Amino acid sequence: MVKIIKDFAEISGLYDNLEKTHVIPIGGITSIAREDQLCKDLKLHWTTTFQLLGFEIDNSLINLHQNFEARLLKVESLINKWERRNLTTGGRVAIAKAILLSQFVYFLQVLDVEDSTICERIEKTLHNFIKGKTKRNWLAADLINTPKSKGGLGFFNIRKFTMAVKSAFILRYVKGTNDHWCDKVDQVLEVTPENRSGIMCWGTSDLIGSST
Repeated sequence: MVKIIKDFAEISGLYDNLEKTHVIPIGGITSIAREDQLCKDLKLHWTTTFQLLGFEIDNSLINLHQNFEARLLKVESLINKWERRNLTTGGRVAIAKAILLSQFVYFLQVLDVEDSTICERIEKTLHNFIKGKTKRNWLAADLINTPKSKGGLGFFNIRKFTMAVKSAFILRYVKGTNDHWCDKVDQVLEVTPENRSGIMCWGTSDLIGSST
């Protein structure tokens, strides 16, 4: 593989940087012990984690939720900064939507939060910021999440927001995206790229039957 990359560099002028290249073993053997390393003569750096778009991924996928803990600490730090300002309730809702909640969006897309308390913890943190440390504490969660047209503050229900964000992948899938993850979904749902769009007419029972 390294030879192919170097040969390509002779043609394109795009050279690799082996000094900064990390090797992350995945699959059945995830050891990075010296005796388990391949091509030792290349002197590559072997590790069990890597970062992508600020998201740290480990090769065993057991520490993914630590990304949420790190992001929550950052949001709490941002909250401490904004607490110094004399914000109105509407202003706090705007900050919660545009600055605080945005810190979690990518992570909510990637992490499986179905059986965790992540959504509830995010909502509690943002609700406490919206309420503030003043007389706003009387605000109920239902009022905060109620649309403005119905007399509420118009903030998001975090679990429903997460479901909506993840649902965007359904549109990418049915529109014929040519990615490996789509092939895996085809196998599970027993469909083909040509008839994927038919799942938009399925009911819950159809999906449950296919997944089992």
